[in-house]
Amino acid sequence: MQLADALRPNALQDNHDTFCHLWVGGRVTRMTYADLYDGGSRYAAALRSAGVQPDTLVLITLRHGADLLYAFFGAMFAGCIPSFLPPPTVRQDPGLYWSSHRQLFERIGPAALVTYRDNLAQVTTCIAELPVAVLIADDVATEPSHVPTAHRGGDDIALLQHSSGTTGLKKGVALSFDAIDRQVSAYADAIALTPHDCIVSWLPLYHDMGLIACLMVPFASRVPLVLLDALEWVARPRDRKSTRLNSSHGYISYAVFCLK
Repeated sequence: MQLADALRPNALQDNHDTFCHLWVGGRVTRMTYADLYDGGSRYAAALRSAGVQPDTLVLITLRHGADLLYAFFGAMFAGCIPSFLPPPTVRQDPGLYWSSHRQLFERIGPAALVTYRDNLAQVTTCIAELPVAVLIADDVATEPSHVPTAHRGGDDIALLQHSSGTTGLKKGVALSFDAIDRQVSAYADAIALTPHDCIVSWLPLYHDMGLIACLMVPFASRVPLVLLDALEWVARPRDRKSTRLNSSHGYISYAVFCLK
């Protein structure tokens, strides 16, 4: 299935198949495609309510959780271009984090930023005079569930993938729907992916392999996904290994283990 077709409401709205098992705080929550549609449509409506136009960039700096996925696909539903950024953590210097992102925002000119209320003061300082709409994740829950009409695909830009920024300012790569379709198809063929498999990953979604191999591939291929929090996995891998999911699927994982 092509990515643009996979995003259509008729492919999601009444689809109660498993999209993913989301692992947060030691608890596993099942999310269906219908759940993804409903949560994503609220973000799509919130973006339009904030005046964010199609074909503009939406940055997402949220922690591992359902809203991370809802915001990303909601931006796509609204015809916008989503891009994951790593959220601030206690392991980072907040001043350095926000100053480096201020430079990034000036370079790429996002139309919107999705974050948490506890980041609002830093975000407000960071964007200063920049015309960036700020969406607070907690507020989106009150939005009506509605998906604006947006028909995109082919050579249109689907998303923006950033480099890690380890050695300098993050660099963005714009990926078209066609480019993602070719990559998804190549991945699926190379590993003989079938609907009976399940992709498991702890890679963060702002990571290129996490985003493409462990989100775009299962979404477009309609293969169930298990998403673990990278920080939880690294801190306590034994705890994650000891838990079993109720699934008859075989597992393919780029980050945890590889079984067919």
